[in-house]
Amino acid sequence: MTVKKILAGLLRYFIIACYLFIVLFPVYWFVSLSFRHLRDIITYPPNFIPRSFTLVNYGDVLLGRGVVEKGIVGADNVIPFLVNSLLISGISALLCMVLGTLAAYGLVKGNPKRMNTIAFGILAFRMIPPVILITPLFILMRPLSLLNTHIGLALVYAAFNMPFAVWMMRGFLMDIPVAIEEAALIDGCSILSAFARVILPIVKPGLAACAVFTFLQAWNEFFFAVVLTRTQAAQTLPVAASFFIREGMTGKGMNVGAMAVVGTIAIIPMVIFVVLVNKWLVRGLTFGAVKE
Repeated sequence: MTVKKILAGLLRYFIIACYLFIVLFPVYWFVSLSFRHLRDIITYPPNFIPRSFTLVNYGDVLLGRGVVEKGIVGADNVIPFLVNSLLISGISALLCMVLGTLAAYGLVKGNPKRMNTIAFGILAFRMIPPVILITPLFILMRPLSLLNTHIGLALVYAAFNMPFAVWMMRGFLMDIPVAIEEAALIDGCSILSAFARVILPIVKPGLAACAVFTFLQAWNEFFFAVVLTRTQAAQTLPVAASFFIREGMTGKGMNVGAMAVVGTIAIIPMVIFVVLVNKWLVRGLTFGAVKE
């Protein structure tokens, strides 16, 4: 190897290391805060390596030992909020995958000129600021008894994430050679059967990517959750985290350790979900399926 190639390789690894540090250091910081005593959290200058480790914060959050005030949160621990987040995010992601894939398939198979116009119209909906629609949504959902419910919040998340799901799945479906579907039709499949037996298995990477993105968007969302929910019946984990910014007899305060615990807990389900669908996240399974 020449000196030039060695320097280029070192520069590449240096850039990668810098990028990883910028991305991972905030995660390390709040995870480490969740294992620290209060005196170690508020010390200045801050200690990047904790002097001691404790599970008190986890006990307070998971067992409700006086950290989550009943008068504010209405619960003894954050487990109900974690369950709500899992249900709402899962329903939202499932709706986006099913309806988004069907809509994308229709856009791919329709008249290209008209379908492009419709596709841009769908994307334009996603450009609307959510704060503009929160009042109409609140007025619409109240008579339908959808406020403070899992399905109501899941429908809102699905509606706002649907444009991205449609565009993502449209891109994957457009990559599939027409000859593959035509071969299925020649073999006796109907359009619906060809879609279910041939098209869907091919676009599994797209479905996995769509599921991860829509699940993550719903999992992290705070604005709609805090406005459209009132009790722990449907409040999500980001809303629970905000309750640790409290106002008490001693004035305003923030339980940083407890908030770090909630943030750490919020990461775990997402990591598990991504690991489970990781093998489908590699795009390009359709390339080379048909040789010209």
